[in-house]
Parts: sequence; C-alpha cells; structure tokens
Amino acid sequence: MDLVYIGDIVNTHGLKGELRILSSFSPKEEIFKPNFCFYIEKKPYKIKTYRKHKNYDMITLEGFDTIESVLFLKGKSVYINRDDIDSSLLLESDYLHMDVYSNRGNRGRVVSILKGVAYNYLEVNFKQKTYYVPLIPTFIDKVIKDKNQVWIHEIEGLIDEN
Repeated sequence: MDLVYIGDIVNTHGLKGELRILSSFSPKEEIFKPNFCFYIEKKPYKIKTYRKHKNYDMITLEGFDTIESVLFLKGKSVYINRDDIDSSLLLESDYLHMDVYSNRGNRGRVVSILKGVAYNYLEVNFKQKTYYVPLIPTFIDKVIKDKNQVWIHEIEGLIDEN
C-alpha cells in the first residue's frame, strides 16, 4: 500500500461526528466523496458525507455519528492509498525526486514541496544551490512521469547560477 498524505483533522464540527480537515490536496473531487477510503494511523475509514465549509473539507465517517465517537481523531493526519485513484493523475507527491529541465537543459532535482499561501512550490537543488518554482501552470510546461521529468518555463532570475 502506497499511502499519500492529504491533510490533517484539525477539529470536530457540530454534534453529529463531522470532522474538519485542512487539506491542500488536488484534485479533491477524486477523493472527497462518499464511500472513498481514508487512512488514519494506517486504519481504513470510509467517507459517509462530504461538504466544503470555508477553507475546510468537512466529512463524516461510516459508523461514527456523535462528537464523542470522533474526538480521538482530532489532530491526526489523513492519507489515501495511491492505488485507489486513477494512476494517470499527477499528485504533488509525484514531483518529488523528479529531474527538472528547461530550454537551457538540466536544471536540478526536486527535493521537496513547500506549502505556500496562494500556491505550493517545488524546492529544487541545482549545483549546490536551492531555488523555488511555483507549482502553477505558468511555470510547469510539462511532466513526463515515466521518465521522471518535469519541464519548467524558466524566467530570468529564477535560477541564480553565480
């Protein structure tokens, strides 16, 4: 089983066992749906209901219908099994350890994904230096998953080679 982090349960909501999840996972419509299985501490839980509320993803789980029954989940991290979603979908975690290329050739390797306010960033190491590429379509030209490559649109000043 290949578990992928999707967010954290930050609180409960109401008295009927609803959980408030803070998640920047994309695409949400693939996983936040009834009967989809989440993993919390490697134990499976099926989604009963889902709704969006402010910045949160609100779910209830099958078999849990009171606030008391879900309090033990507060503060826990939520995962999905990568095998439960379409293998052609590109997840943020798929970028890790990809080689980065631009029209100027090899530009390093992705070492981590940093969470930002408006969008996330690829942290790339290149010649003992680090630079950051916004993880948005403006900067990502293409991804060749089977070759472990991400091609970026390199603008002036993005990579300091001095």
